[in-house]
Formats: sequence, structure tokens, C-alpha cells
Amino acid sequence: MGGETGRQLRAAGQDELAEAVTELPVLSEAGDAVKVEALARSAMRTARRLVAEAGKSDNPAPTAVPASVPGVFGPPTLFFLAHWPLAVRVGSLAEGRRALEQARAVVEDEPAPNQYGPLAVSALETLVRCHANIDARGTTDQRRELLSARRLSGWEATPAWPAFTLARVHLLIDEGQADRAEAELRRYDHTATGPAVLGAEGVFALVRALRHQDKHTDALDALDRMEAELELGGRGGDGSAVNPRRAALLRMIRFERARLLSWLARLGLCDARQAIGLLPTVEEAETYPKLRSAWVESVENLVCQGSVRNDWRLGVRVTTWSRYFERVGAPRRGAELALAASRLASGRGARWVAECSAQRAERLIRELGAAEEITGDLVEVRSMVRGLEAAHPWPLRRHPRLPPGTEGRGGQPRAAGGAGERGAHGAPARLRAAERARTGGPHPDALRRGHRTPVAPRP
Repeated sequence: MGGETGRQLRAAGQDELAEAVTELPVLSEAGDAVKVEALARSAMRTARRLVAEAGKSDNPAPTAVPASVPGVFGPPTLFFLAHWPLAVRVGSLAEGRRALEQARAVVEDEPAPNQYGPLAVSALETLVRCHANIDARGTTDQRRELLSARRLSGWEATPAWPAFTLARVHLLIDEGQADRAEAELRRYDHTATGPAVLGAEGVFALVRALRHQDKHTDALDALDRMEAELELGGRGGDGSAVNPRRAALLRMIRFERARLLSWLARLGLCDARQAIGLLPTVEEAETYPKLRSAWVESVENLVCQGSVRNDWRLGVRVTTWSRYFERVGAPRRGAELALAASRLASGRGARWVAECSAQRAERLIRELGAAEEITGDLVEVRSMVRGLEAAHPWPLRRHPRLPPGTEGRGGQPRAAGGAGERGAHGAPARLRAAERARTGGPHPDALRRGHRTPVAPRP
């Protein structure tokens, strides 16, 4: 809707509305919920003012269509503007139960797909995605009902239809039918034309279907082709990207490629340094919640290879993200990240942290349906935690009374040279050296631009 409607609005002198129609999808994909909310509110105020002025004009154009300005915009434009504040929460921010009631209310107010003209977006598709955020494998029955032929009647001829097609594909994957999902995507891609083309979202859905079939090399090929097409698009004469989504799409490609390559490296099928070189920065994963699971999966695979350092900072990141998904009502992703945090903590011998993360995962798993596989993961994690030795405080060593002025803190002997062997943080130098040797490799927080030189994996 954005391009053609934006040109029509500019031709009618409504630059603010044209900018909103063009920018809202881009801002939503970037996850900038604050700007999306502000821009949508401002545009809706302007649109309502124009509707009111049109109704008070001396010779109002007779129309049975509500909330419209003849010759300028109609209800589909208003529904498009109102769509994005909720869409960014369910999309880029990956909210689940926190947004569920609002999503249901919006669906009840949504008109028929062609009542006032074809709708470019659908609140029904947002509701389906919200259920998937809550529990992708446990909400398949609800999503299948929402995507039934009865509910989707009339949407086939609207620009929103590709989104419903992809929702059905993701449903098949979550039902364990990734091979059928791949076949549906390839068949649709060969027959669709015009607005029905799936575009970039179709490629990412195909990558997901291939990954669930362990066809990682095929998935990488699909990403390579997509990136080549984006590069061919280039930039305009003023230096701006021809495709406004180009930056967001390239970012998603990097996250997916790092996940695929890290798994292949874990299997010994490629060099781990390839995945490290592509691993997005931790700040990017922090900014885009829907991409955090891919980042954590990539890092955990690289930790298993000894290519990335597994220390408490990594544990804090993963635990914080797990709690985020718990807060927004996405228990499956929260449980998956809690299990990852527990495995990482077990790997570095942090039993108490591992136990706490396992308890959080167990609490979240109770909220899930179709939880057989993830319950098995919890059993494995519990076994890892039980295999760790409990940490006991070191006994205080007693020393003979020393001459006045030579005692250190707590009556212990003062080391020569102040901090001596303990260093700036109080940890004995030999223990810090052993920790570095055991967890070798760079920490993910150090993988920033200009600081991507990895430590060679341990043999």
C-alpha cells in the first residue's frame, strides 16, 4: 500500500499522511515502537481533522463510506495507519500475552476485507502471530481455526493475502510438517504474481522450513541468492537505498546465516571462524528482541566449539532476555533461553546460576502445550546441573601473630607489592589464568566492529 497510496496523498497535498504511510512499515520492521506510536498518532489526528473538515464543508460530497475524504483517502488508509502500533509490538518486539487482548479487540472491530475497498494489512494476521509468539508449538489449534477457509474468505483478493499464506506455512512448520511447508512455498512462488508475491518474508520462511529439515546448506544458498538480489538493487543517485527495507533485510540475513554456520561448525562441517565473522554484535540482538533466539543459538554452538568465551557476562545477557520474554507473555521463547542459560552456566561450573535458570525454565514450561520435546531438554539440563559439584566456601586459613604493621585485611599476611598475586579484582592470578584457559575464545560482548579477531579454537 505504501508506495502508490503515498504518491496519491502527496498529489493531494497531504505530505504528512504520505510520509506516515511510507515510513510506518519501515519503522515497525526496525522495532522502533516509540516512533511508530508517535507517527501513527499524529497521522491519525491529521486524518480525523480532514474528515471533520470534509463533513463541515458547504458542499460535502455525498458518500456512504465513513471516515473518508473523497479524492484524498478512504477507510483502508485509516486502518493502515492504525495497524502499526500493535504490529510492531507483536512483530519486532515479539510480545505475546501482553498484547493478546488488544489484538483480539482489534480483530472484532476490523471490517470485511473488501467492505470499503481492499485492505492492505489485517489485524487477524497480527492475532495469529501473537498466538505464535506465546507458544508456537502449543497454539497450533487456535491458529488453524483463525486461518480456516471460513475466516479467510474474501482476503484472497487483497494485498494482505501473502501474510496469511506465510502464516499457514509457519503453522505447518510448528506442526512438524516442514517438508510440506517447503513444498507449499515453492509451489506458491512459481504461481504467484503481482501483489501476491511473497517477497523477502517468503525467503525467510523457506530458510526456516529448510533448517527444520536439517537442510542447512540449502538454507544458506537461499540467503546468498537473496543477498545478491539486494546488492543488485544498489542505491539511488542521492545515496539512499532503493529498497527502504534493505538494511533490515541484510540484518536478518546475518542473524540467520550466523545461526546456520554455527551449527555446521558444531558438526565439524565448516570453520567456526566463518560463523564468528558473521555473528552480529550483542547490541543488535539487544535492540531486536525477535532476533535474540537466533543470536543465543549461534553463540551456544560456538561456545561448544571453544570459539567463544563462556563467562558470567554471557550468562547475564541470556538470563535477561529470558526474563524479557517471560514479562511480555512469550513463555516458549523464555523457556528456551532459560535452558540455554542453564546449559551455559553448567559449562562454566556455575551451579547456582544453572539451577536458577533451570527452575525458571520449568516454571515457564508448565504454561506450554505440546511440551514433550522441551521437557526432554529440561531433563537433560537437570542432569547436567546434578553433575556439578556444589560450591563450598574456602576455610579461613589461620596464621601466626605477625609483627605490628604487617597484617593485611582480616589479620591475613599482607602480600608484597599490595595486590600481589591477586590482581586488581582480588582473584588469584593462577585462577584467572586457569579460567581463561578453560573458557578460551573471545566473549560475545567483545565481538564488536573493529574487535572481531577471534582466539583460535582449542584443539
